[in-house]
Amino acid sequence: MPSARLSTVSPFATNDAGRAPASEPTSANAEDRQNFARFYARRLIAEVLLDAVDAATGSKTRFPNTSSRSRAIDLPHEGFGSYFLDAFDRPRRVTGCECERSSAATLAQVLLLANSDEIENKLADGQGRVARAVASGASDEAIIEELYLATLSRFPSEAERAQALGYVAGQADAGPAARQEALQDVLWALLNSKEFLFNH
Repeated sequence: MPSARLSTVSPFATNDAGRAPASEPTSANAEDRQNFARFYARRLIAEVLLDAVDAATGSKTRFPNTSSRSRAIDLPHEGFGSYFLDAFDRPRRVTGCECERSSAATLAQVLLLANSDEIENKLADGQGRVARAVASGASDEAIIEELYLATLSRFPSEAERAQALGYVAGQADAGPAARQEALQDVLWALLNSKEFLFNH
């Protein structure tokens, strides 16, 4: 009997409808906000977002008096100072309510991701993802694929690949340092994309 059931389910599991992203509305659930008919995209919480930035850039955030392997999500309490975590509404744990955490975007969050020394230092880290990829001698296309996989967990589309390759090639004429900075710019753009910032 299991093989009979499998043959019934298999066509559904292998067609596009079976793999459709759960967060994309369909005609049947577009207006349904009550019955959990689909997943609504949510911004990553502060600790998860910082850990994701660390993983994508290959540059670890260090917290005092913690193991070198500690991540933001591992911090035992809010006493560990971090402007990033505070800007993205790390709760103070005054109550047990999830309402302490806000998902509203603020100007401080936008500026932190777009223009902060913290993000710039992670992008330019000599032991970070871009620096290691450039030092390995990988091609621009291979590095761009790695950056997409590290941030968005997917390969770039043909249009995204062409745009990124064109940008890097245009900057690379100025020398190796300019090429590395251009690749850092690509990673910066990915870190600031909705696809990276939201759980969807």
